[in-house]
Amino acid sequence: MTTTIQINSTQVDNALTELARRTSHLQPAFNSIGVEIHRHVIDCFEHEKSPDGINWAALSPATLKKRRGGNANILRDKGNMYTSLGHNASDNHVEITIGQDYAPFHQFGTSKMPARPFFPSSTLPQEWERDVMDVLNLYLQP
Repeated sequence: MTTTIQINSTQVDNALTELARRTSHLQPAFNSIGVEIHRHVIDCFEHEKSPDGINWAALSPATLKKRRGGNANILRDKGNMYTSLGHNASDNHVEITIGQDYAPFHQFGTSKMPARPFFPSSTLPQEWERDVMDVLNLYLQP
């Protein structure tokens, strides 16, 4: 299962356009961007908050009862989704990946489960955008 969320940022787009004007080998920059975004997604899991800083819904008592050893970590009971986070970079994009087919159900929620987003919806949060721009500015230095 593949779910695509395209992030729109005029500032990042402009910086990438300038970088592409200077070089056709953008993979290193996209890889560095992937490292930054990956770090922010890990932070969402570890702090149990959305990219916008909103706390995830608490686990239901029924879910907590099913947990091994009373583990109350949201979306990290077995760690499969959390440990499957990764990124792939090419010369024209970066993909942040989660190797579990059920990840979109947690990202967007279902009729029986609240959304617990770990990826931005369409706009990078300010802190994420600032970190991506810091990376790009390193590549744009003369």
